[in-house]
Amino acid sequence: EIVSHPLENADISDLENYTWPDPESVPQSEIDEIVPKAKALHENTDYVVCASHPVYGIFELGCWMLGFEEFLVRLLTDEPFVRRFFEIITEYQKKVIDRYYPPLAPYIDFTSSGDDFATQQGLFVSPKVFERLIAPYFAERISYTKKYISCPYLHHSCGNVSSLIPQLKNCGVDI
Repeated sequence: EIVSHPLENADISDLENYTWPDPESVPQSEIDEIVPKAKALHENTDYVVCASHPVYGIFELGCWMLGFEEFLVRLLTDEPFVRRFFEIITEYQKKVIDRYYPPLAPYIDFTSSGDDFATQQGLFVSPKVFERLIAPYFAERISYTKKYISCPYLHHSCGNVSSLIPQLKNCGVDI
């Protein structure tokens, strides 16, 4: 099976010309449907209510859109491209966050995000590369989310991320 990666072999100008998804493409009615359910669970049950992450993580999106190997190589060889890619994704994430959290925030006990940073044996990138290229955008997403929420922020990552735990905490991860 051949897998197509829409930005494979792209250059930085391709990022500017790419047709990115519209954050308004999810009908507000779909978001609004969640709110009364969360409110009912929050006010009438002992359940803990989690707001699932409404957007994918920047690292995984890079791997999906460029191909895993190419994106890992880009992280080491083409910092301007990676930073611009992360800027575009972070701006998209913030627009979705602006729509998702305001009506939902009063009724959630924690929120979550996911972005797999490791295999079982270790990280996909060194802690220094994570700190320089991934952490700033990850932290921005979390701080932007925390403008709307007063609950803990959980981050899921597959693999052994134990060496990143201090950085994840510095980025704003609570759980």
